[in-house]
Amino acid sequence: MLTDGKTVTVYNEAVSVEKEYDIPKLTGVNDIYSITAIGSDYLVVRPQSSGMLTLIDLKDNSVVVLADQLLEGKELEYARTNTTPYRGDELRYIGDMGNGVLDFYMDSPIDGKKDVYTRFSYERPSYEKERAALPKRRNVYELAAICTPETLKEVSMQSGDLTYVPLLSAKKEDRNPLNAVCGVLKKLAAKGVEESFEEEVFPDTFFHGVWVDFKDGDSISLYGASGGIATGMGFGKRLVLRDQEASRVFKQLYVSKPELSLQPGKAKIGDMVRIKGHNDSFWKETSEVAVFWEPLLSTDASTSDSRLLIYTGKARFGMFDFSFKLPVTGKASDGTMKPPQAGKGMIRVYDSAPFEIVAKK
Repeated sequence: MLTDGKTVTVYNEAVSVEKEYDIPKLTGVNDIYSITAIGSDYLVVRPQSSGMLTLIDLKDNSVVVLADQLLEGKELEYARTNTTPYRGDELRYIGDMGNGVLDFYMDSPIDGKKDVYTRFSYERPSYEKERAALPKRRNVYELAAICTPETLKEVSMQSGDLTYVPLLSAKKEDRNPLNAVCGVLKKLAAKGVEESFEEEVFPDTFFHGVWVDFKDGDSISLYGASGGIATGMGFGKRLVLRDQEASRVFKQLYVSKPELSLQPGKAKIGDMVRIKGHNDSFWKETSEVAVFWEPLLSTDASTSDSRLLIYTGKARFGMFDFSFKLPVTGKASDGTMKPPQAGKGMIRVYDSAPFEIVAKK
């Protein structure tokens, strides 16, 4: 993107001109403009003379001074009269949230607090029909009222980049835990207290909490906050349940994925071995688990050349536990059956680490 303050030229990856905009013509004001954002059908600009962040909506050809829509009282008065160090408001663009919703933030220049940001959302009127056509999402009270193991699809737990064994309506053994999730949700709706809080404008990109997904497409997130269990009620608001029993049940939902294990830890050809673990195919009722033997110290150019498939087992909803006898031969990459190389090797179950060392006669 290149601009001289009046014309904006957008280039594609091949460095060819894709679009060109005449900003004074679009706004009707001959000024110098800094360009904050360019979307598929809008521009966010700041005119030098007023310093007021402005939306140019190419969908309906409207021009909107955003401070007039997002600010009020003393903050709006400040934006209109401020000249130090530059004219205008302190609004900054965050991004396009979809369906005509643009988000902005501001560190208020008049509240005396430093680095405390407020987030704002502007719903473009040009997308009113598209937003009206979206399916209406149920709130926490409505979801709690319909929550049963039959209406749920799955419940997923996450702590940052660490995920846990999900609960699935397709698994009969998950029925009781799913009932417990619905119990927590119903108690939150019945006894939770709505609170205001200072939400982070730039939150942690990793989620910490529980996602509850319903079969009809609705979902709700639950997370720990303020000494209880909470769910969002809109920006800066949440419903919080402080209940010891509910918190205990909530913590029990976090079940770690089983690590790969092999018994016995060392074995030889002909021995029975037992392998337990997971392959992350939790959403499939059955999936294959390939077990390979590899030489510990390979002289081949590629490890895959000496790797042998020695067993194929089954996982149920991503979990496996099977026993088999270490075979005399295994299938090579070319499809032929070959004996393992003499000496020590390792058994590896792919998509599930680590591996186990195996001694062979």
